Amino acid sequence: MWDRIEFVVPANLAGAYEACRQAADALGWRVKEAEPARLQLRLKGNKLDLNLSPSSDDATTIRIDGRRSGMGPRHRRQLQNRMNAFQSQVLVVSGTAGSTSAPGWYPDPENPETELYWDGMAWTEHRPAGNDPG
Repeated sequence: MWDRIEFVVPANLAGAYEACRQAADALGWRVKEAEPARLQLRLKGNKLDLNLSPSSDDATTIRIDGRRSGMGPRHRRQLQNRMNAFQSQVLVVSGTAGSTSAPGWYPDPENPETELYWDGMAWTEHRPAGNDPG
């Protein structure tokens, strides 16, 4: 079984690819395989496959697939948090977080086990009750 997240960044394929590599670096994840339209990331025993496809001349669709076969509920939740953190970090790196993400609670790009509040323009210092960042 696979979990999937799909989103669009306003960048050409090369720009989206670079945003994905920078996001992986910022999160401390290792890029295992890379080519212009595909990246494979390894993190804490999980594998994420990224496929990039041009939506137009200046937009790229990024699809993140995370393998969850044989995982219990807690590990599936961790995988989903990591996928969400990666998406958030790509949006931050590409400079589009404010324009594409509605206000709300999102995984902390630096620590996917916690959440931060995005007010529609910037991350705030607010944390949900009982959500200790460290």
